[in-house]
Amino acid sequence: MKLVSPAFLLYFPSASLGFNPPNLANPSRLQPLKMGWITDFYSDRSDDEEDQKKVLSDRYKKKVINDAVKEAGAMKQSTFEQEKKKWVIKKDGIFGFVPTKEMTGVEPHVTQLCATISNQLYGKKSFGDFKLSTKDNKAELLIYDNHGKFSEATPPFAAVVSDKTMILGWRGTNSLSDLLTDVAASPQSSFAWRKHAKTIKAQGPMSAIVQNDVVSHEAELIKEIKARGIKEIVTTGHSLGGSVAQIGHLTLRAQIQDEISPWHELQGVNVRSIAFSGPMSISLIDNASDETDAFAKDLNDNSCNMIFSNDVVPRSYGYLSFCEDFVENSVNDIVKGVPIPSLAKAMFDVRGKVEDLIENSQETEQLSGYLGYLSNYRHLGNQIYYEKEDSKPRVLEDMGAFYKNSNNRKDILRDIKYKKVKFPLEEFMDWHNTIVTGPGLSYPEDQLS
Repeated sequence: MKLVSPAFLLYFPSASLGFNPPNLANPSRLQPLKMGWITDFYSDRSDDEEDQKKVLSDRYKKKVINDAVKEAGAMKQSTFEQEKKKWVIKKDGIFGFVPTKEMTGVEPHVTQLCATISNQLYGKKSFGDFKLSTKDNKAELLIYDNHGKFSEATPPFAAVVSDKTMILGWRGTNSLSDLLTDVAASPQSSFAWRKHAKTIKAQGPMSAIVQNDVVSHEAELIKEIKARGIKEIVTTGHSLGGSVAQIGHLTLRAQIQDEISPWHELQGVNVRSIAFSGPMSISLIDNASDETDAFAKDLNDNSCNMIFSNDVVPRSYGYLSFCEDFVENSVNDIVKGVPIPSLAKAMFDVRGKVEDLIENSQETEQLSGYLGYLSNYRHLGNQIYYEKEDSKPRVLEDMGAFYKNSNNRKDILRDIKYKKVKFPLEEFMDWHNTIVTGPGLSYPEDQLS
């Protein structure tokens, strides 16, 4: 168990950060289109979308957090040591079923290696600390970059090779700076995917993390990929790292296709992402050219994210009703003075500030705009859901907010509702951490060398 729990990513932007993103609540087309993958995605929206938005807005207008704090006197924050003692591994902590290649696109041992890298990035502090090989599958650490004097400002990055696969991993939230990155939900475009910038937006500060590491190490990475005959690049991470991995996938896939990029010489190398508990990091606008539509479909077909139980993080930022159900479930714990894990407390602090901001009609209108662009965030690819640690995983799809589901599909992520529990603040670390630190889908330490 690490000293600092990984990210409980916040699902609402802090006004103090000063971001003014565009309102994506009603994405509009920029040119006439044929039916395509993205257009098809937007084709089955609810007739009562505005009513649903109003219901969400009304929930945010309730002073849920401020009233609870007023009754309790103050929110009591737990120490990291208290958090560690509260978090109890259930049974042996090992998940009973590893996702199949049909679910993830990679062999099961690659999924486990990705989970192991995601786990070790929290606790390992130097190159020599990592142990990633098993008796059946060897893995070599090529790069470990903790960013030196900037280590408190940006999460560590690692590059690992196993056979003909290169895995690029990022650590989840472990510092105050990471938490600020989580809070800033502003969707942005990038030169990295310039051909698709009008259609594909990604969480801004997380995109900056990717671009920092890619540009810093691209010469060495490209050299190693060519020299070793790498066939596939897999991006991975847990929590914040999971979202960064998704954006890393977007970035590298676009760079390999960009004729003026040094990555273009790697044409034929596939890119995919294997994320664990990552929040939603991509926002799509229904204005795609044929080229961008095909690119987005390839991005979707090579992405997956693992989700455990009631974990709120992978439902952030876009599945707002799930997040609000957790907040309301936590009120009794707050009133009783139950110590709140630091990152959960940060989420409630932001929620309380939002309540303070919506006192007049102008701010209420701004709230509606925030909810609109947050709702536009979604997951790409297979969402591999575990109800319990020994449950068989289900493959679900995130069809975004306000999906009508006219065909009554049974594989929709947002049909999985939040389940109220007696002690939500004690359980959220288990929901979020178990999948890679339980050891969950990671290899147990005694199997590694």
